[in-house]
Amino acid sequence: MIDQLKLLDLKNKNKLMLFTYLASTILGLIGSLSLKPDFWIIFFYSAQIIFYPLIYIVSNRYKKEIVFPYLIVIVMNIFNICLVMIHGGQISTALSIFFFAVFAAVQFNNKIFGIGYAFGLVTLILVYLFPSPEFEPYAVNISSFVIIYLFVGFLLTILIRMNQNQFKKLQEYSEIAEADAKLKEEHKMNLEREIAVIADSIGKINEKVQFSLRSQEEIQIAMNEVSTGSMLQSEQISKIADSAQNNLAAIHSMNEITARLIDDSVQSSNLADEGHKKVHLLTTEMNSLQDVIANLSENFKALTEKIEETNQFANDIQQITEQTNLLALNASIEAARAGDAGKGFSVVAQEIRNLADLTNNITVKITENLTDVNTTNKLAQVNMQKSSDTLHQSVESTKLVNANFIQLSDILHSLKTQFNEFEQLSNEVAVNSQSVDTSTNDFAAIIEEATATLQQMNASIESITADNHTIAKYVDDTAKSADNIKNTY
Repeated sequence: MIDQLKLLDLKNKNKLMLFTYLASTILGLIGSLSLKPDFWIIFFYSAQIIFYPLIYIVSNRYKKEIVFPYLIVIVMNIFNICLVMIHGGQISTALSIFFFAVFAAVQFNNKIFGIGYAFGLVTLILVYLFPSPEFEPYAVNISSFVIIYLFVGFLLTILIRMNQNQFKKLQEYSEIAEADAKLKEEHKMNLEREIAVIADSIGKINEKVQFSLRSQEEIQIAMNEVSTGSMLQSEQISKIADSAQNNLAAIHSMNEITARLIDDSVQSSNLADEGHKKVHLLTTEMNSLQDVIANLSENFKALTEKIEETNQFANDIQQITEQTNLLALNASIEAARAGDAGKGFSVVAQEIRNLADLTNNITVKITENLTDVNTTNKLAQVNMQKSSDTLHQSVESTKLVNANFIQLSDILHSLKTQFNEFEQLSNEVAVNSQSVDTSTNDFAAIIEEATATLQQMNASIESITADNHTIAKYVDDTAKSADNIKNTY
């Protein structure tokens, strides 16, 4: 707090020094321009007008406000000494020394004032040593200026000391007030903490009471719903008991149907076993028939070979007949050449020729018959092959039917087992349904008793809820009072 006041006072004094010295410098520049313009005077004044604001801005920018008064006091005295060294001592320079001394005392800082006062004393000595022609008549009385300067320095020193003493006392008072304020603030904070704790505790108690109240109201509503639900459950359980009895009767009927299904399953299984045996016997017979047809096919192949061999014999007879006929023709020709001596031989040749013709006719008929037999034999072989293929397919189908009968028999046996298990489960369900019927009746009686108990509890909860409403009102009023005390302090 004190440091902030010091900083604020330093900034205000820096601002005062800046504007005061700028104003005096500008007035000095204007006076110099109106009287006798001089380059160095204009340069010094112009440089100060630019330099001081720049120093002020930089010191504020970098938070070095304490540097500004030292720089402005030192630089303005240096400029003043430079003017003395260039133009010699003048009355205005001598008078400005007193202004600079007062200016250096603005900060009420012994160091700043000491630096400025020392520079002023040096400047006064230089004015005496290097006076300008206009100031020479006054230089003999420099002792008066020195005395007055010393007296001004004494007065300013006393003012600075008094200001510092006042500032110290003010600082002490401020520290005492700040300590007192801190103490009061601590008491206030302690009081606020205690009240906050009380208010928070009362608030939590109020929340708990309100929550308990809401919970009791919810319990009351739930108890009403449970009581109503218990009555509905009692009715539903009565209906369940009736349904259980109906289910028990239905289960007995299912047991009877299951027994009949088991009998039918046994008969189906027996029929499937018998069908399996007959299919197996049929498969055996068809395998035997297939063997017979295979043997018959071999016989037909042998017959075909014999018929082909007979056909070859008929061809040989045909060739013999043709040669015999040719021989008879040659004999007739030779008998005709012999004349009467060859008539007997001609008769024999004619008979041989007739025999050859007869043999040829018989051979042609045998050949035709053999051709018909060959054709019939080939057709018989084709039909035999078709019969063999058909019989083979029948055997395969019979095997497939036999496998299906085996699978059907296994399914029927499994079904019989499952029906037996289902009958056992039905009997167990019947027993359990009987037990459920008994338990349901007992449970209905218990629910009726619980309903009566819930109604009594509901009445008790209504009484407790009314009391809790009253307690909640008291706690709420207390919480409001604690909040009012907290807000007051």
